[in-house]
Amino acid sequence: MSNDDKILEEHFTALGWGKPNSVVPNDHVPGLYRAEFSTGSGTAHVVVHDGKVLTEQGVPALGKYLQAIKALEQPKLDVDDMLVLLQVFAAYPEIGVMGPDEFYPGPDHKALMPRFEHTRSKGQLVLHYLQPNRGGARPNANLRNAFRFILAVPSDYALEWTDDEVEVDISK
Repeated sequence: MSNDDKILEEHFTALGWGKPNSVVPNDHVPGLYRAEFSTGSGTAHVVVHDGKVLTEQGVPALGKYLQAIKALEQPKLDVDDMLVLLQVFAAYPEIGVMGPDEFYPGPDHKALMPRFEHTRSKGQLVLHYLQPNRGGARPNANLRNAFRFILAVPSDYALEWTDDEVEVDISK
C-alpha cells in the first residue's frame, strides 16, 4: 500500500465513508485520485499533495495546487481534468441565477463545449452557460444568449475568472 493510499483510506474513514473499493490515480494530474465506493457515497475525487488530502476550496487554492504541480508543463492536462479540479476545489465561477456546474456540457454545439487550451506559459478554461430563452419569439430562433466564463491560467498561477455575454448560433 502506497503512502497516498494510506492517506486516502484515513481521509475517507474519517468522513465515515469507509474504505473505497478502488482508488484510481489520474494519468494526467499528479495527486488527483478517483475513489469508488459500493455504499451510497458513490464516487469521489480528491487531491493528495505534500502528504495530505487538500481540503482548501476556491480559485486561490486551485491556483496554488496548479502551481505546485506545474500544470502548464503537464502536456496531457485536458478539459476533463480541469473540470474535475473545479469540482474538487469548488472553484467554479459565480453565476448567480444558475448552478455553477450547469455549464453547457456538449457535444451538440462545438462552440459551446468546455475547452481548455494551454502552452507552457499560459492557459485558459472556457465555459458557457446558456441563458433561459425569455421574452417570446426571436427573429432567429437559433440565436441564444450565453454567459461565457474564462478562467485565465497565467504563468504565475494567479487564476482569475472573467465573463461576458455572447450570442451563439445553436444550429451549428
